[in-house]
Amino acid sequence: MNIAIYCGKNPGPAVDATNLEKGNPGVGGTQYVMLLLAHYLSQDPKYNVSVLSVRPYFLSGGGKFVPISGDSEVVDACERMRTDILIIRDHSEVIRRDIARSRLKVVYWSHNYVYADFCRFVARTPQIKCNVFVGKQQYDRYIDNDVIRKSVTIFNPINDSCDVPRSDDGRTVVYVGALAAVKGFCELCRIWPGIVKKVPGARLLVIGSGQLYEQTKLGKYGIAEEHYEKQFIPFITDSEGKIIPSVEFLGILGDEKTDVFLNSSVGVVNLSRNSETFGMVIVEMATAGLPVVTIRKNGHFDTVVDGKTGVLCSSLTDVQRNIIELLQSPERNERYGRNAKKFIRKFSPEIIVPQWKALLDAVYADDLKIACCEPSAPFSSDLKWLRCLLRFVRFRLGLSFVPSLTDLEYAAIKCRNLLINKWS
Repeated sequence: MNIAIYCGKNPGPAVDATNLEKGNPGVGGTQYVMLLLAHYLSQDPKYNVSVLSVRPYFLSGGGKFVPISGDSEVVDACERMRTDILIIRDHSEVIRRDIARSRLKVVYWSHNYVYADFCRFVARTPQIKCNVFVGKQQYDRYIDNDVIRKSVTIFNPINDSCDVPRSDDGRTVVYVGALAAVKGFCELCRIWPGIVKKVPGARLLVIGSGQLYEQTKLGKYGIAEEHYEKQFIPFITDSEGKIIPSVEFLGILGDEKTDVFLNSSVGVVNLSRNSETFGMVIVEMATAGLPVVTIRKNGHFDTVVDGKTGVLCSSLTDVQRNIIELLQSPERNERYGRNAKKFIRKFSPEIIVPQWKALLDAVYADDLKIACCEPSAPFSSDLKWLRCLLRFVRFRLGLSFVPSLTDLEYAAIKCRNLLINKWS
């Protein structure tokens, strides 16, 4: 079976992806799990796996890297290689057009939230056999939309090869993620002075860059895109404009960031409330037994057990308070970290990869049967209660002309943009 996995059009330096079991080699979480899936599938002689990407990757095992220049070459390259199934996450207009004219069998891997136009494309395009959501909360967001009839949930895999105990120094907080508004780094900077005031020896280690996902012009400090950098810098600089001693930027790290986790007390990820469908960094931190404090929203419900493996907070004040408490409570800190390491066994490749194999085998054999799953708690998050009501109206009562909440949200966004363009 010939499998092609498209890792994206963003350029960048070559990546050594020959030791993926040790951790993320310094790419985005999405690219990491796509490479990880390619690695494990290629170990099975049933699957002939090719990784397509603009950015070069050095692969291990039986996987083959196929360089392309962008979206416009994806389908043509797959047809030349006689690909049976294409796994893809990008859905530009070019790719949609090429898929619709092809004879490929396509599995979309939706790592991000998607809009109503994409949902319609998936639901109506016969070449697309399945849409894979990376989390149950992400899946539940679309339970009232037609796309759900082609959708399943398969959690992202994580390989836990860390067997070294963590050293909690009671003062080190580590943030990992793109230094961009979508990942909420500014929110952490805003509360950091208050944390240092309560824990004078506290230090913040920042792993990531404004160029983690794409090349962009950085600001004065070389940390993030200029406009965004100006937003958070005032919170972490002194009167002379120098970054305060308690904050250290480590840049983009590969698997060596595990050593940072092993010598830290608290992990912080994505405080933006908006974009997280899973939280790959959360499970990476859990491999080192590092408890996480983050916002009570979206995919974090899938990767953090509140009050057991970390803390899900409803506000930045709550985030600040819980970071301080975990720095000052070694017993609670150790217990959460120990629980986190046990919890992430559910995301091990031994559990996740067979789910992918079963899906690919069914798609290949034209025998894929998808059953809609019941929504999970909390029903107060993301208007899930309303999505459940619309699901009942549209699917149980058969009133399919009623728009899903995703359709309504998309219409509202388009109206807002029209008004902005009209009056700008």
